[in-house]
Amino acid sequence: VKVSKTSVDRSMSAVVVSDDHFPATQTFCEVSGLSDGFDYHASVVFANSVGYGDESPSSNSVSFTRNRSVRAPSVECSGANELVVTWSVPTDGLPPSSCHVWVVDALVPTRRLWDNDAGKLQPLHGAMVVKPMPAPLKKCTIHGLSTGSKYRVAITFQNDIGWSDPSVESSTVWLCPPGASPEKPVFTPLGQDCTQVIWTPPVDVPSVPR
Repeated sequence: VKVSKTSVDRSMSAVVVSDDHFPATQTFCEVSGLSDGFDYHASVVFANSVGYGDESPSSNSVSFTRNRSVRAPSVECSGANELVVTWSVPTDGLPPSSCHVWVVDALVPTRRLWDNDAGKLQPLHGAMVVKPMPAPLKKCTIHGLSTGSKYRVAITFQNDIGWSDPSVESSTVWLCPPGASPEKPVFTPLGQDCTQVIWTPPVDVPSVPR
């Protein structure tokens, strides 16, 4: 059995396993000690009393990597102190098993983990073990945030190789109520018993007023 590797950027390739001591009746083996950042494939050769045959075509390629194509999550305001975060699960590398959501306070700035089970953010000071969320999860609601602050969100994924780098941060959401002094509405009579009122929503916050 011969196992070969090629770096993800195709800059290098090498044979990592070459072993001719398997009995002919054996149909599988396990290969350990593989490295992050490489694509692996295998081939086999059989021998009899006359000698070795030709090497088989290479197997399918398996990417033995951390998740690298992690997209920025989407975030929107759902209340005075809440954000709803949604994201997609990366499909490159080995399948992810868990994920972390990072909340960035753009005004301080600080970056803290969201603990979905405990329903709170990692404190700014002091130790707190944050349990990762299962990777199939694609949405969470973050609450307990500060009115008037601006927030962005990033996400990381973990698979059997390790944790991915943080994603690009989401767009910024400003948790601020509508302005206290919106423009005055326009009152226009339409007939004997009917009128029309026209107004303009405030533009000082990105969230759509309710």
